[in-house]
Parts: sequence; structure tokens; C-alpha cells
Amino acid sequence: MATTEEQSTPPASAVRHRETIDWSRREPVSSAVLTSVQSVDGRSPQELDPLAHYVDPDALEALFAGSDGESTSRHFSFEYDEYIVHVDGAGHVSIC
Repeated sequence: MATTEEQSTPPASAVRHRETIDWSRREPVSSAVLTSVQSVDGRSPQELDPLAHYVDPDALEALFAGSDGESTSRHFSFEYDEYIVHVDGAGHVSIC
């Protein structure tokens, strides 16, 4: 699947799990992604493939860095194993 910043939020019927990123704690996006995948997949973090096999974690963090006004409208989707991961600037990670 092509990754894109312009994709909208996936339809609720396609979402298996949704996690909220705590921006006030500056929780890394990559940590929220792995926590979300783990919630759906059931494997421990050590059993999951490294996120870097699917997306550059530093680029993912950089995409959602900045002021709330800048990042709120940003969206990014990518494949992780058998899942589609969607991250939005409102602070949601959805696993489809």
C-alpha cells in the first residue's frame, strides 16, 4: 500500500483497534503504534517485528512534531505485517 499524508481516517467498521496518543506526555508515535499493534496481534513487544522494517520511526516522529495547529491535519498510513496502521495528528492510532 502506498503511504500518504492525505488519507482520511479509516471507516469505523474497518478499525480493529484505536489508541490515543498522549501528546501532553510527548509519547512517541512509534511507541503508540507498537502498543496498538500488540493490542490487536497479541504478541509481546519483543515478538513483534521492529517498526523500522515497515516505516522510518524518526520520519514518523518528525511528521507529527511541531505545534498542534501544524500536526492536527496530518495523516499517515502504512502497512505493518498484515495490518494497516493509520496515524492522525489528532492523536489517534488506528489498526485495520
